[in-house]
Amino acid sequence: MTEFSMHLFLANWQYRQFSNLKEKIPENIMVCIMDFAENFSTRYQDECQSAHWCYDQITIHPIVCYYSDNLGRTVTHEVVYISDDLTHDANFVDYCFKNCVNFLHKNLSLNRLKQCLQFTDGCSSQYKSKVPFFDISSYAEELDGIKVERHFLGSGHGKGPADGCSGVVKSAITRGIIAGNVLSCAEDIFSFVTSDLTKDADTFKRTFLLIDKKDVPRSRPLRSEAVTVPGTRQFHCVKAVAQGLIKTRRVSCTCVVCLDIEQGTCINNNYVDEWVEQTLTNDLRKLNQKSKSKKRKVGKRKETLTNMESALNHETVETHEECQNKETHDTEIIETHEEPQIVKSLDESQIVETHKEPHTEETHEEWQIIDTHQEPGRTIEPIIEISVDNDMRKTVFQYIYDDFQNASSFEELQLICTRHTDLIDEIPFLGSSCHSVISTAKTVDKLSLDIWPQDEPQKHIVKYPVCVKGDGNCLPVQVVFLQMEMRRVI
Repeated sequence: MTEFSMHLFLANWQYRQFSNLKEKIPENIMVCIMDFAENFSTRYQDECQSAHWCYDQITIHPIVCYYSDNLGRTVTHEVVYISDDLTHDANFVDYCFKNCVNFLHKNLSLNRLKQCLQFTDGCSSQYKSKVPFFDISSYAEELDGIKVERHFLGSGHGKGPADGCSGVVKSAITRGIIAGNVLSCAEDIFSFVTSDLTKDADTFKRTFLLIDKKDVPRSRPLRSEAVTVPGTRQFHCVKAVAQGLIKTRRVSCTCVVCLDIEQGTCINNNYVDEWVEQTLTNDLRKLNQKSKSKKRKVGKRKETLTNMESALNHETVETHEECQNKETHDTEIIETHEEPQIVKSLDESQIVETHKEPHTEETHEEWQIIDTHQEPGRTIEPIIEISVDNDMRKTVFQYIYDDFQNASSFEELQLICTRHTDLIDEIPFLGSSCHSVISTAKTVDKLSLDIWPQDEPQKHIVKYPVCVKGDGNCLPVQVVFLQMEMRRVI
């Protein structure tokens, strides 16, 4: 009994939302209700006996649209699609809807349209499954920023104006056949209904459009990657967030707050639940789960990060430019907290390796010398830098990397980069602007030698492009360096 009561409540509630919205359409919003009619079988008034077994069928799919005109009046516009395509699927629905919006934009100058609310039944192959949901998430990009929501009528209670429109069209076709008109295919029926049933009044319009089955695209690779949304049968409202990302609700609400017209609290918050974000691809779903698990660690990392920032503010760290201004000496010195050691000068063809003292609990800073390859007759300044504790660097990297995972657009990525710029500036850059390739296992990239710039300011340093391997995670690092206006040469 409880399930039946809930069934009646959902049926009445969903249709009431449609009725209330249709009475007064808000500005810049269009409401439409759509449904397939039963296929119409072509017949002949004076047919031979064998023709009884050779009927053709046509598809009728009306979209009844409601919008406000310049005078504030509600206009009912029935856009009826006639086609020889007998496959009633989400691909056909997607093609019809986008064609309908483009038609209204072109012929009725509805350029002010910003949002469209669809009302349909819950047929999974046409309106309520992973492929239709992916279509909804993509409409903002495909329809010049128009936001689309789809509301589902109660199960078994999906009859509405679209079915009435289908009945009018099919009755007129039947009367035309009885009158002796030969309507044997979709083109014949389209010509007949266009001449007899087209309306163009101020507040009521009816338009017929013909679709060839070859025009409906059914090879759409992105749609094949969509995955089923858990609990699809339970919710009755879907709206787009971004491509591959939607929000769902158990019941619909068309108040001015839920339509983003005004700010405040929903007047039906006692009946309507909150929006739940759903992902439609495996990649986004895995990324979303990974982000949620990492967010649990942010609290602990923030405390560590705060301690690190205060520590950096009190430390005296020499920058790369300050180190380059040091005077050149004939000998190279490696400084630690222990007594200084004197290292003899090396030949020009040798590379000086970094000397490090064993790390102890009391040692937090290490002085190191990075020597580079030099040409005969030239003297190279040693570059001395202080390295921050390695654990601290790992903490900062993981914190910033986790923040990058939360970006869902390029604009959000820019904001995240800007937010972390000051923190990254506090950490000294390890190493010099050039590293010797001789002491590494890397090989010179022969293909890049021709495009390597020849106008380097430091002529005494020879630089070569090297081959490196990437795993696809280089983009966040590159964005950080672009934001810092730095160039990192490996």
